[in-house]
Amino acid sequence: PAGGGTGKTAGFLSLVIERHGPLAGIGLDGVGRISRDLAGEANLNEGAARKALRQAVMAAQAGGAA
Repeated sequence: PAGGGTGKTAGFLSLVIERHGPLAGIGLDGVGRISRDLAGEANLNEGAARKALRQAVMAAQAGGAA
């Protein structure tokens, strides 16, 4: 799935992109708040969501996908 990882994680990352735009444009200081706000909608544990989003944002800022 896009964003890698499990279906729940991919769904969470897709939701983040839908609501907040490209991952590369998200500041690391916003990861916790975004994860807290959207993890439940994706049926994902908040801690797992935060970890996945932080990794995806750092990868995107380093030139990865999304």
